[in-house]
Amino acid sequence: MREHLSIGDSVKVTLQRGSNEYLHGMSKVEEITDENIELQMPMDSISNINCAVGTQLWIDYINKNTTVPETMETIVIGVKRGRVPTIIVNNSSKIIMTQRRYYVRVPAVLPVTLDETINAYTINISACGALIGTDVDKEIGETVQTRLIVDDKHITSEARIVRKGDKRFSLNFIDLDSRDEDIIIKFVLERQRAEIQKKFEG
Repeated sequence: MREHLSIGDSVKVTLQRGSNEYLHGMSKVEEITDENIELQMPMDSISNINCAVGTQLWIDYINKNTTVPETMETIVIGVKRGRVPTIIVNNSSKIIMTQRRYYVRVPAVLPVTLDETINAYTINISACGALIGTDVDKEIGETVQTRLIVDDKHITSEARIVRKGDKRFSLNFIDLDSRDEDIIIKFVLERQRAEIQKKFEG
């Protein structure tokens, strides 16, 4: 992780409180060592969000080498109560989502099932995630099981909600395997070619 971040970088922090409550705040990198990363205590729009030792976090940042968004799943292992309160996390924490090698989104209405019971549809899709249309409300930071049908092929993946709006939310795939990723990439490329051909003919 040390090669992905620099001191002073801004990051977004999501933490879980209870079974269904998620809090979101912004932070900055204060120190990086081979073992740990020290971050300012995350803040929402009003005040610090208190993070105790053992709190589970998801840290969203831009990889400084690839300029691609990444998310790190980690746990607070230390807290410093100074003039600027900070938290300490392990530098070897797991990266649970890396923007995929082909992440252009294309408009596409495809059937999708969430958590085996919720019927929804995609508004657009890429190999890293999708914009979902549904009447069911979900919170940012929640994870869902997704089942998509792309070119008559069934694709399943755990996904995390990263943005939400009126009757829609964006999710990022977490554990999409390479075979299913290739299916989506092929679908996206074919949609792009069709659009280019349509513009050329027009």
